[in-house]
Amino acid sequence: MGGAAISGALFLCPVRERSYIMSATAVAAAKAAAALLTNPKTRKAIGWILVAILSPVILLIAFLCSLGSGSAESNNVAVKSCFYPTALSESIPAEYRAHVEDMRASFSLLDSAVSSASSQMESGNSLDPIQVKAVFYALCFGMDVPSAKAADNFVGCFYTTETRTETVTVENEDGTTSTTEENYTVVVPLSLETAYANLTSVIGRSVTDDDRSNINHIYTMIAGP
Repeated sequence: MGGAAISGALFLCPVRERSYIMSATAVAAAKAAAALLTNPKTRKAIGWILVAILSPVILLIAFLCSLGSGSAESNNVAVKSCFYPTALSESIPAEYRAHVEDMRASFSLLDSAVSSASSQMESGNSLDPIQVKAVFYALCFGMDVPSAKAADNFVGCFYTTETRTETVTVENEDGTTSTTEENYTVVVPLSLETAYANLTSVIGRSVTDDDRSNINHIYTMIAGP
């Protein structure tokens, strides 16, 4: 019993001694740091050292922010160039010009498809051509100009058809008239969310939240809030 107690004491004593030494070192370091910071010249020197260390980081952040701002502005210019038939500057790169011209040609096909669908609607309904083109721009910019059939299929995601019945008056051979029921087809616009779901099979992927945000930004830029 006594031997065990002594062994324990011998094991614990160095630990307390080391803790004391570490505490004393920490206190000494703190006092030295406080002494340095109370010296104006030392504070100034430390400040310049921090600036030298952090300057590259600050410059990188500023560069990335300006790069993002420039990219956003370029995207806005591209959108307006596609929606508005303004003359393109000769300084615009050839690849950029080709994308804008392709998008303008695509928009022309989409406008025709939208106009055809809207002419078959009732109750004052119609498709929003800006909405359709905003969706197409966000999902298909940089792609080849679609065929007229492909443009029709794209616009077809924004509406459905219904068969309805109407009463018509028919003139008989004897000069009398009679009424009869006839069926006809009418185009009905769909909600934007339903259109997004339909577009999945057309573009081969789902419309993401980022796509939706981009579409809303483009639409607001052209049509207003």
